[in-house]
Amino acid sequence: MKRLLKIAPMALVLQLAVSPAWAAAEDWDEPRNWKHPEAMAAIPASARALEAFVPKGWRIEQRVPGHLDGDAVRDMVLVLRQTDPANIRRGEPLPEDVEADLNPRILLGLLKTPAGYRVVARNDRLIPAPDSEFVIDPLDELVLEQRTLKLTISFFATMGTYYTSTSVFYFRLDDECLHLTRYEDVSLRRNAQTEQRKVVEHVFRDDIDPSELAEIGRAHVELQ
Repeated sequence: MKRLLKIAPMALVLQLAVSPAWAAAEDWDEPRNWKHPEAMAAIPASARALEAFVPKGWRIEQRVPGHLDGDAVRDMVLVLRQTDPANIRRGEPLPEDVEADLNPRILLGLLKTPAGYRVVARNDRLIPAPDSEFVIDPLDELVLEQRTLKLTISFFATMGTYYTSTSVFYFRLDDECLHLTRYEDVSLRRNAQTEQRKVVEHVFRDDIDPSELAEIGRAHVELQ
């Protein structure tokens, strides 16, 4: 099975299910709608058209073209989003013209081939799904430039906590995996105006201090 994330040595299980903000805000448990084994199993290893990678009950939310490998053809990163109406919140306490979409996402990395596309990365946990209408959509930015995939995840709640943060993940393709090469996090407690910054460089290396990884996130992710 292809992996989204890989780290050496493999005895270290990369903790990337949530950013520190999502873990530390109120010491929440893992949200109810993060694991999606049926949807993940329905994604083919390769297909001619992008739409063929979309499981039933999901849609393509973002298409990010660019280069994952070193050839001249453009690859593609997809963000898939579930379309379950039960995860759409409307009405009180939201304004009349506002709805909150709590549907989860799947991140796919696809290499372009002569026959279409081939999956080299898939993950249904890296982008957290809001568990409340008071939590702002966490997916800030997804950019693929110069063979580097940059994913920015934020945590901000309109009520219930003063904690906020922005986490940035940088991935590069190597040996058929997207490796996390750099991690940045800035967290802030708005009531106390206290800020913390964390940067981990070259995450994929043999001599990394396990204590550095522990601060990336607390929930263990099964590499896929």
